[in-house]
Formats: sequence, structure tokens, C-alpha cells
Amino acid sequence: MNQLIYQIEQARSQGERLALLAELEAQLQSGPAGKAARHLKSLLYHPDWYIRQEIAFMIDRYGVPLKPEELPRFWFALQQFPRLKNEMAARPETRALLFEGCKDPAPRFRARLLAALTPADCRNAEERLLLLYAAGDYPALVEQGCEPEMREAALALLKSGLKEENNPEYHRKQCAFALEQLHALDNAAAAVQEILSGKAPHHAGQPPPDEETVAGLHLSPLEQFIRRLQRQGVRVDGEAVYPLIQQSPATGRITYRQPGLQTWPKEERQKRITPAPGCCWLRWDYRAMEPTLLLHFLLERFLISLEDLPEGDLYAAVDAQDRNAAKTWFNAVINGGGKTYHEQLNPWQIQLLDALRELRQELLQTVYAEGGVAAIAGNFLALSAEEPNLAGKAVNRLVQGSASDIFNHAVLQLQQRLDEKYPAARVGFLLFDEVWVEAPAELSGAVAALARETLLAVNDHFQLLCPLKIREEQAGQEKEEITNDKPQ
Repeated sequence: MNQLIYQIEQARSQGERLALLAELEAQLQSGPAGKAARHLKSLLYHPDWYIRQEIAFMIDRYGVPLKPEELPRFWFALQQFPRLKNEMAARPETRALLFEGCKDPAPRFRARLLAALTPADCRNAEERLLLLYAAGDYPALVEQGCEPEMREAALALLKSGLKEENNPEYHRKQCAFALEQLHALDNAAAAVQEILSGKAPHHAGQPPPDEETVAGLHLSPLEQFIRRLQRQGVRVDGEAVYPLIQQSPATGRITYRQPGLQTWPKEERQKRITPAPGCCWLRWDYRAMEPTLLLHFLLERFLISLEDLPEGDLYAAVDAQDRNAAKTWFNAVINGGGKTYHEQLNPWQIQLLDALRELRQELLQTVYAEGGVAAIAGNFLALSAEEPNLAGKAVNRLVQGSASDIFNHAVLQLQQRLDEKYPAARVGFLLFDEVWVEAPAELSGAVAALARETLLAVNDHFQLLCPLKIREEQAGQEKEEITNDKPQ
């Protein structure tokens, strides 16, 4: 394990680091790592924010102990910036860590940090400079650099940003132009030419990387996957269309716009969204995903027990006659409602609401202390303490954000496995908790088996106490893939 950690530290390309990271997790999954796992903590200092975040997930997942003085670095890797901000007064090292993050090599990371840090948090001019740098406000940096007392600090920051290891190409060029305006660089054009010529050489007969490829180097694997979906497009009425595909900033859900394919009625979607010639659609969706995750979080906090879980379909436990009414009730309670149904509740619903009230209070305190809640994969979802129905929104963010974490992880893993084993097949369309896979007809059986295994693997990956189930549809035939209703 120590050798793998060293290789990750030394690897120069992100692709190599991600491959090594997968090996590292495989080792951790294979059995207890003992004291060797403690060396994972050294990777919390890695310059790549994605590596830091994945290592923090592993530390949390495999129970690697942390000393109190190591917690700020752990929270920083998880991008729990509001939590760190609340600690600034009590922990001076936390303040230094946050402002040092303004110089992170990834502009995307710097932008996320700015959602927590504001000019009002700055105690001195140097910290204000760091905020300007994180925001990419180069005209303001030049203006500050014209002040005699700020010139040295501004020049040092811009010269650091000029280096390849500290910035992508666009920001390096902006630093060069800013230094020229401050008369600290004789010829910005020559510096920019040097930046451009410093790209890694490509093989003869191959085109240089296009802007899309260069931009992709600074995207997370999920963001690259979304961009790939958008490039490939969707066949509607036999013609390729290219919707705008984005992630919801509130919950992380993947959405389609222009056209809004996800808003079409089911019959229209299945009729008009067609596979490529010679291929067929294979469809899966997670059954009762949000209610199942709600039960997981109640179990995790010991607010209910395994014996309290209903047998079979969760919706049937609420209303065996009207599935849509059961869905409406679950949606209401997840969003902080459900009181209007009081006279109609069965004993299990009453017990669930009592436990849910406790969960709301716990999350309310978390929001007050940390400025939001963390979803199941560690993604922090900010919430203002001034929000109406705050407790209900906290539960909603926890459940919806975790559903997004799990679904996005599953479809990303599925696409990666398809690329490895069946490159002729691909993830073609996403519908909230539903994934459509386009596969050659002759491969449909093998692809279906791979997809079932991958989609159900989230139960082990996220250690779900109330396992998820999937429903499968092939050639218009539906069947349900059952996992254990209760973990053993």
C-alpha cells in the first residue's frame, strides 16, 4: 500500500493517478489494512483536489483514525468550506488553510471555495489579494499591484500563477498579461507563445488536442462523462439532437434542457427517443430510491431498527391500493410535510414520522453549526439558516443529494465498465433515477448482466443499511431485480 501511495504522489498525469487510486481502493476493500492505512493521510496534501477528496472518502469509509489536528485538512479535502469557516476563529491553522486554497491549481476548486469565503472574511490586504486571484479578477490584481505597499505581494502571486503546475493555460496567459501591465514582464506575447509551445508534443499524423480535450483535463470524471453525453447527443424521431445537460447545483441531479426530454410523458419518451440502427434500449431504474435512502439514514442514526422495516414494497406499506398516493406522501414527508395526512396514517407511518422528526432536529443543528449537510458521498450541500422550512429542506437535501451521489456514481461506473468490456454499448440517456443503455442487439444479454451487477453494487459501495432494488426493462418486458430486503 505504501508503494501505491508513493506512486500516486509521483504520478504526473491524472489518468495514471486515477488508475493507481482504483488499485489502492481495491487493496482496502480486500481486507483490513491495519497501520498501513494511516499513510493514506499523506495524500490529503496532494495538489490534485480530486485525489484529496477521494482519499478523504476512503479515510471515512474504512475508518482510518484522525487526530484532532488532522480534522481541518480532512474537512478541506471534503470541501466542507462552511464548516472550516466556522472554525477560523478557534483554529488559526484553519484560516491559513482556507486562504491557501485560493491558490489551488484548479480554477473550479477555487470557485467552490469562493462560495464560502467573502471579502468580509479578510483580515488584511494579502488575504484580499488571494480572493481576487481565486476569482480570476486580474484587472483588480493589477490595480492592487499599482499600490506600492501591495506590489510585491501581487507580483509574487501572479508569478506563481504563471507556472504550469499552478494554473491551466488560460489563467497562465492572464497572469502574463497582468505582469506586463505592472511592468514586471517585458513581453507578454512572447511569454504566451512560450506557454502555448510548452504543450506536450503529439505524435505525427495525429491532430493536436482540441479545446474540448484541453478543457476536459480540468474536469472531474463525472463532468467529463456529462460532456461526453452532450457530445454524443440523443436520437429523437430518428434525428440527432444535442440537449444542454447539466448538474443541479442544489442536489447534483443530472438534467436535460433544450429540449427538456425528462419532462416528456413516459409514452412519448419511449416512442420518440430511439436507439441507433441495429441497437436496442436496455432500461433500469432504482425502485423507491428516496424512501429507501430515508430509511437508511434513520437506521444509521438508530432512530428506527431493522425490525421496523416493512416487508416488500415500501409504497405498499403506506397505501397498498394507490401507489401514487404513497409516493405523494413520501415526497411530502421528505420535504418537511405530511401533517395533512395525519388522520389517515397507519401505525408504521406514525412510527416513521416520529423518527423523522428526530432526524429533522439533528439535521437542523448540523445546518446551524456547519451551514449545510453532507450527502452520502461527502458532497456538501449548503443551506442558509434563514431558509423557511429549514428542517424539511435539510432532509430533502440529504436524501436528494445522496440519491444523486449514488446514481451518478453508478452510471459513471457503468460507462467505464462498458468501455472496458463492450465498447459498442454506451449509456445513452439519464432520467433522474433511470438509466438507458444503448447496446447492439446481439450483446443485449451480456450488457444487461454487466449493468445489473454494476447498478446493484452501490449497496455494498455505500454500505446501505436498507438496500436499493432495480427494475429492468428489455424489449418492453419488465422485471424487478431484488436485493436483500434487510441486510444480514
